[in-house]
Amino acid sequence: MSLKGFNLLRKQSSPPTAWEKIYGWVLGTARVIVIVVELIVVASFVTRVVVDTQAKQLDKKLETRELSMAAFADAEADYRLTQKKTGNYKMLWQNSSDYATVLKELENYLNANFTNMNISIIDQELTIRAEGDVDKISIFEAQMKNSESFVNVETFELDRDSSGGRRASFGLRAVIIDKNRESISPSSV
Repeated sequence: MSLKGFNLLRKQSSPPTAWEKIYGWVLGTARVIVIVVELIVVASFVTRVVVDTQAKQLDKKLETRELSMAAFADAEADYRLTQKKTGNYKMLWQNSSDYATVLKELENYLNANFTNMNISIIDQELTIRAEGDVDKISIFEAQMKNSESFVNVETFELDRDSSGGRRASFGLRAVIIDKNRESISPSSV
């Protein structure tokens, strides 16, 4: 059996030398600093990898969206053209509804003998250009003159067929009477 005793006195050691102080600092504080720096470097590397991956994904998304936009560019141009045409049609429809009764009346006067017909209405002035039988043209003109919807009805062009037939091309002009306001004839303008 060995006897062990208790020594309550502090151990006496010599004061540390400069190398021992540096060695203690390297084992303590410097190790912590190196570990923190290494953690910062690893974190920055991971962040850089994540940012680069996201940038590549954004580049791919941008590329696919540019391709889809290029594919839809023609469709968009067609769509805008359709919108413009629809707006023009709406405007024409709204403006022409004022003349619907006049056009219905004209339809009653016109017959199947007229061909190459062109009807235009500009500022209450109706202009009709067509081809047809000379007798039918005079009947049509008489009907227009007897109508309560038109004033100043006149045939301004009558070109007979060169072969001496009964057909002729003609132009007829009339002013549409607007029931809501007084009619303005072209001669009074």
